[in-house]
Amino acid sequence: MAANKKPDRSRSDAFQHTAIIQEIMSKKPGFLVRWGNILLFIIVLIIGFLFWSIQYPETIHGSARLTQKVSATSQYVAEIAIPQSAIDHVKKGQRVLLQFHSYPAEEFGLVPAAIDSINREPSAEGFIAKVVLAQRLRTTYNKEIPYTDGLLGTAEIFATDIRLLEKIYADIRKRIKK
Repeated sequence: MAANKKPDRSRSDAFQHTAIIQEIMSKKPGFLVRWGNILLFIIVLIIGFLFWSIQYPETIHGSARLTQKVSATSQYVAEIAIPQSAIDHVKKGQRVLLQFHSYPAEEFGLVPAAIDSINREPSAEGFIAKVVLAQRLRTTYNKEIPYTDGLLGTAEIFATDIRLLEKIYADIRKRIKK
């Protein structure tokens, strides 16, 4: 019976592997590995800071029409048709940028405005909001657009300013809940 027994090598192999692993673990990591890990950590911190600091505005688009010039205050008023699905996100005082079809934004810029009032009764176009043009008809390129009653264009309403990191996190949460 003793002659049929094979020598037990599994213990000596395990001991040999353990010694090799201990030798590898006891060595200091090389220069490239140490500084590579530090550099990777710094890059991740910078990217995280950028995602945290960049503002990502939620915008609502609608059609706009220049309606009147208030001569007593030298202000201009426009009406914006807000889609029914977005009315809950629009509030008085929100920032608006108007682009008129006759004056391309690439050449003339956009006209800043603010929401003055919102009519909560729906119309065929949606809900109508009145906006007061902040700098009369002066664009972001510092060009003056001549007043024309009924001038048509588009409006971009800035509903909320959230951080890009919050936007990404909300999208991921929304996908996980599905």
